Amino acid sequence: MNITEFAAYAGVSKAAVSRYFNGGYLSEEKRARIEAAAAATGYRPSLQAQMLRTRRTRQVLVILPKLSSESCARMVEGISAILEESGYQLLLVNTAAGAV
Repeated sequence: MNITEFAAYAGVSKAAVSRYFNGGYLSEEKRARIEAAAAATGYRPSLQAQMLRTRRTRQVLVILPKLSSESCARMVEGISAILEESGYQLLLVNTAAGAV
């Protein structure tokens, strides 16, 4: 679902959807409509579209020596959860096969 389809589903303009997801001012009525539509559809703005618009990737690279290690796996799970909550993507590189 893209922003145009989501805005139509929520019964608001694309500008209102953009303001909502970027922390701008909205009336309580529009905010409630968008929140209800987002909960019903699971809509989230496209990271790729945001990257093109802002020229920021919102990606974090983590280089690990060994992915099969239990401690590394727990660390990656924690990092991934925090990054996802903040709207970032995790890029993971395993160096076990050789130097990067």
